[in-house]
Amino acid sequence: MPSVICFENIKIGNMLKNLLITSLRYIAKNAMFVGINILGLAIAIALCITAYLNTKYDMDWDKTHVNLDNIYKVNVTREIQDRQQEYGITPFALAPLMENEITGVDEICRYSRSYSPVKYGEKIFSKRIGYADENFCEIFTVEMIKGNTDALKQKNNVLISEQTAEAYFGNEDPLGKMLSVFNDKDQEFVFVVGGVFKEIGLNSSFNYQLLTQIDNYIDMWEIDSQKWDSWVAATFLLIKDNNLIPTINQQLEKYIAPQNSARRLENNQFLC
Repeated sequence: MPSVICFENIKIGNMLKNLLITSLRYIAKNAMFVGINILGLAIAIALCITAYLNTKYDMDWDKTHVNLDNIYKVNVTREIQDRQQEYGITPFALAPLMENEITGVDEICRYSRSYSPVKYGEKIFSKRIGYADENFCEIFTVEMIKGNTDALKQKNNVLISEQTAEAYFGNEDPLGKMLSVFNDKDQEFVFVVGGVFKEIGLNSSFNYQLLTQIDNYIDMWEIDSQKWDSWVAATFLLIKDNNLIPTINQQLEKYIAPQNSARRLENNQFLC
């Protein structure tokens, strides 16, 4: 059967063919110039993508936490060479006093960490361990895969990351299994796996692989939590009414004197 082809289509097809041939001839004659331009364009695109990913990485920092806009960290300030230097560490004794004396704070949570040997059977690896008050998961969002965050309310329980569970237990169900953690005196402390949480991203303030109560940290490292010169890595506050921040800062000023007194005693002991 005879067919009809539009003359206009033939014309456009010939134009595209001629354009392609012309382009290939130009590239062949100016290979170096074209190559430099293509390379420059590729580098520019790569830099744009890198800049975007880097910016997104920073913008998404800690964004997994539902309460992010209402979480605050208590800092201590020390004067060094006529300059005010802030530190994130705080005294262990501060949080219990704040719970009884500071108004406007919804939740208070201490957090510390260690890098300690963790053993199951013949498997032993050094792991990053986080220690927090039992209300940690009420302030910060911890995505669970197995079990639930209520397990943290039991002192002898530990929550572990997905990769940690795979490293120690493989395809076994880790819930209810026993893990041993050793302190720097090689003393063994046994914990029950109460849950498995989703791996924490790199753009997070926390990088623990195991999480348990801070009372275990106090016991394992024989810390006097009533002393002002015993330090915890961080004290976090959940403050739902941001208008109360100036008032809370004023209330915190009452702890400057006892902290300075503890610092002087600590320095004197050090100098002796």
